[in-house]
Amino acid sequence: MYDIEKTYKPRSISSLLDAMEETGQEGKIIAGGTDVVVKLRDGALTSKALIDISGLKEMQFIREIEGKVQIGAGTTFSDIEEHDLFDGRLKGLKEGAMEVGSPQIRNAGTLGGNICNASPAADTVPPLLALDTTVVLCSKKGLRSMKLEEFFLGKGKVDLVPGEFLYYIEFEQMTREQGLGFEKLGPRKALAISKICTAVFIDLDQDLMINNIRIANGSLGPNSLREREVENILKGEKLTEALKEKAQIKFKEVINRRLKGRRDVDFKEEAIRGIFREALEKSIERAMEKSKEGIQ
Repeated sequence: MYDIEKTYKPRSISSLLDAMEETGQEGKIIAGGTDVVVKLRDGALTSKALIDISGLKEMQFIREIEGKVQIGAGTTFSDIEEHDLFDGRLKGLKEGAMEVGSPQIRNAGTLGGNICNASPAADTVPPLLALDTTVVLCSKKGLRSMKLEEFFLGKGKVDLVPGEFLYYIEFEQMTREQGLGFEKLGPRKALAISKICTAVFIDLDQDLMINNIRIANGSLGPNSLREREVENILKGEKLTEALKEKAQIKFKEVINRRLKGRRDVDFKEEAIRGIFREALEKSIERAMEKSKEGIQ
C-alpha cells in the first residue's frame, strides 16, 4: 500500500539523530501518525523511511523550569488536557487541545506534529502564539531556538533544516492578573476543522489597564498569526465596554481587508467579532481570579 522500505524506532535523542542522518531526505518522522498516515495513504508523501518517535520518552514532558513552561514535541493532546497546570489561567491551551479531533486522535496526536504540520486550522497554535511561544529545535549541531511565529514559512511549511527536528516548546509562566482565553467556531462539534479559532492573552493591572495583550487567529490566513493591529487598539488602554467594541470593529476591518474577494469574507468578518469577544472575556475572567494564590 505504501512505498516504505525501512522503519526506525529510536529510544533516545542520539539514536533519533543517527536515524535522521542515515535516511536523509528519504526519512519522515512519525509520532501519532494522525497526519502522516493520511498523507501516505493519499500519495501526498513519498518518504521511503519512517522514523517512529512515539516511544521516545525524552520528548514527552510537561515541566516548569525557572519561570518557564516547557512541553515536549512528543506530548499528546490528551497529556495537555489531563495536566492540572492548564486548569487555571492557562486553560486556553487546554481548550485548544480539547478541540482537536476525537478522543482517539487526541490520545495519539502530538503537539509537535500539530505545529510542524503548519496547518492554518491547527487548534493549539493560536494559544501558543498568544503565549509568545519559543520553539527549540535540535540537530547534531546542537539546539536552535526561535519564536513560533517565525517558525512558520507558509501553509504546510516550517523552518526546519535537514537533520533537524522540533524538540520542545516553551513560554513564560503566567502571573497573577494574566489570563489566556480560547474560542473556536467549527461546522459541528465533533471532529470539526476550525472555521475560526482565536486565542487572547491579557495582562491587566488592578485598575483594569491593559499592560499587554496578544491575540492570535487560526483559519484566517496561510498560517495561524498574530493580530497586531487589534492588539494596538487595546494595549495601554483601560478596559471598558467601549474599548471592546472598538477592538471588535477593528477586527472586522482587518479580516475584510485580508480576505477581500473570498466567498466567505462576509461570514468571517462578522463571526470574528463574536469569537474574539468570547476569547477576550475568558482571558479577562482568568486574569481577574485574584482570590486564588499563585498560578491555578
